[in-house]
Amino acid sequence: MEISNSNKGLGLFRATGIYVGAILGSGALGLPAMAADVAGPASRVPVGLGSP
Repeated sequence: MEISNSNKGLGLFRATGIYVGAILGSGALGLPAMAADVAGPASRVPVGLGSP
């Protein structure tokens, strides 16, 4: 049984997805850190309650 691999390279769609994921991922990690600097321990309360 021979399996053909037609994915030769990254492609525009996948490259765009990786780029957008990197931008949004850094925001998802950076914004809570900035909120913790400003609000202190109170910034963890909304995250613990499950609100956005």
